[in-house]
Amino acid sequence: MLRSHLAVSSLRLSLLCFAALLLAAPATASGAGAPGFDPSNPISSPSAFSVEGTHGYTISVFAEPNRESKPAHVLVTALGPHGRVSVLAAADLSGEGIKADLGRFGRLDMAWVPSGQAEMGERRCRASPSYSVWFAGGEYVGSFSFHGEEGFTEVEATAVDGESGWWRYLQCEVWTSEGYPGPGFLLDAYRDPPDVPGNYRYLSVVQNRPRGRISYGAGIGERHGALRVERTAWAEGGRGTLKGLSSAVLRPPRPFAGSAVFKRSAKRGPGTWRGSLTADFPGRPDVSLAGRTWTATLMHGFREIEPGRLARLSAASLPPK
Repeated sequence: MLRSHLAVSSLRLSLLCFAALLLAAPATASGAGAPGFDPSNPISSPSAFSVEGTHGYTISVFAEPNRESKPAHVLVTALGPHGRVSVLAAADLSGEGIKADLGRFGRLDMAWVPSGQAEMGERRCRASPSYSVWFAGGEYVGSFSFHGEEGFTEVEATAVDGESGWWRYLQCEVWTSEGYPGPGFLLDAYRDPPDVPGNYRYLSVVQNRPRGRISYGAGIGERHGALRVERTAWAEGGRGTLKGLSSAVLRPPRPFAGSAVFKRSAKRGPGTWRGSLTADFPGRPDVSLAGRTWTATLMHGFREIEPGRLARLSAASLPPK
């Protein structure tokens, strides 16, 4: 049981690290010479921005320079009401701009144009003291396109206010509390790792209290050439039976469909995860989340997440039709 639980925990940790690029604020050194603490020495550019896409999605861009032998890259995330797609690609960040080939998803070629004025943002979080951060005003100008498969979202932008990327520095922390044992139930299911690195599927089910609301989260990882892609979907409610550790039957609501059954293979250890359960991920509908190649663990515990502040949005400046 310990080995399987560690495998699931390691997988979940890798997914959180992948997605954390969107939420993590870069460490800003304290001291008189650190940029951002004085209007005479503002942060030169946010290296991030957000725009609104179609069908209720927000598209956020997060650029990270070359550090510790890791090449420069950009994370482009489309976040919707019930799912998310994150695309990780190599990037050219020369001259404060952001350039990247997003393959089937689009292209990013934005130059940073400063306004010459310093602007102030406030970081206000419950878990830490508030403070001001100074930014160089400006905007990203050029061309940014993002095309969600099957039309789940679309964006075409030629100019975006730099203030839409301040969330990179003003974002509050995301806290996750997790414990074993606990009053509720945790079910983690995953497909046996395939031969292709970076391809994975997982499902996480949480019921923090007996007879409490059940939360579902699922993810799939893909590689498309040099691109790394993660898709996630989530829901709450539906019908399910989580009363003991020997078996469970779950029927999540949309964007999930079908059902799955957990049966423990031995008194201690993982069990089977079979059924017709599927999920509609953004751009990838009807993905199977149960079967003979799946393994699952079920244990007493709890898992709670306190989300950070949402990114500020900026309306895209669209080219004339």
